[in-house]
Amino acid sequence: MKKVQKNSFEKMCDRLEENFVLNENEIKYVKKHLYPIKEDKDMLLKLKAEALEDDYIAVMSFAITMLALMVAVITLCVTMLSEIGMPARWVLFLIYSVLLVYYFVTIKNKMRYFKNVNKWRQYILVCIDEMVNEQNKKKKKRHK
Repeated sequence: MKKVQKNSFEKMCDRLEENFVLNENEIKYVKKHLYPIKEDKDMLLKLKAEALEDDYIAVMSFAITMLALMVAVITLCVTMLSEIGMPARWVLFLIYSVLLVYYFVTIKNKMRYFKNVNKWRQYILVCIDEMVNEQNKKKKKRHK
């Protein structure tokens, strides 16, 4: 299976997860890690865009939808070919089983890949929104 290159947001989630101390306030922890790039609005917006793109629930919903489609198509094939003798049914059953096992292994890998992203996404988005709002308030004060 081809290894996908992680974007900046996913790398940040991994760093947050490996240094996190249990029972620490997640918002303060994320702010502490975002502080070095606080003044770089473009980097904050890039992280936000990548965070919005990496929607774990959407990815898993799509995976389950594809699984349902696969089950429906194979069920239709088995129903249409029910007139065929027993060996053909066993071959279809075998193909169906192999596809399901492959699909579940793929979903499990995706879940492991998105574990840190799923945990830290909402905290990062909240902190980035707050930092961008603070920057905008500072600009408005300077222009007045």
